Amino acid sequence: MTASPSKTAWYDTKMEPGACDKLAPSPSPARLEGEGRLARLPDLLDKYDMLIALSRGIPGRTAERREAMQALSRRFPGALREWDTQPHVELLRRREVVKQALADAEARRPVQALSDEKEPWLRYALDLHFHLREVLRLRRWTLLHLPGRSSLAFIDDECLAACQRFHERAGEPVLAGRLTAAVLAAIVSPPGGSLQSVAYAEVAAHHGVPVDAIKRALFQPAKEVHAEET
Repeated sequence: MTASPSKTAWYDTKMEPGACDKLAPSPSPARLEGEGRLARLPDLLDKYDMLIALSRGIPGRTAERREAMQALSRRFPGALREWDTQPHVELLRRREVVKQALADAEARRPVQALSDEKEPWLRYALDLHFHLREVLRLRRWTLLHLPGRSSLAFIDDECLAACQRFHERAGEPVLAGRLTAAVLAAIVSPPGGSLQSVAYAEVAAHHGVPVDAIKRALFQPAKEVHAEET
């Protein structure tokens, strides 16, 4: 994969402290429980609309572009990396795939794209942003309401139960049934300081694939992915 200057490099240095913590409101837990991934398709379509609008915006280091990037990060943590690595034509193509998947879901037809081995990014994207948003929210709540729980040794049954109640009541319960003391410890004090690694690991485990497979499908330009597979 050929290295290129990051489109987000300037943004990374200008981003407001804690901007990713100012997360957009979640869909209701009932909505997610009822339809799972299909309920997330409208949000994913919004993501690609925002990515494409960002690509079409006036280039340069403008306040408007920075605000657009911050809005995207709040709603879809991790999405800027996709904008940074995928060409505009691929973002357009992905939007059409999501649009067709949504049309199929609304018409109660089988959503073929969800099982298409040529489009694994769709399955991963429908999970990854929600996991990222939820671990960010859960970490912020735990540090605020249960300070001092910085490792597994300090997470007792009472602490875990409180976090599980918050997670089920106020978040997107993507970790329902899997929010153990070990997972909570990793969220509060993530390995290597990277909270994203926790979400990637959870999504990879759910899909039964390595973390690298998720990153390659989402962020490596499509031509390079297909070249590796042939």
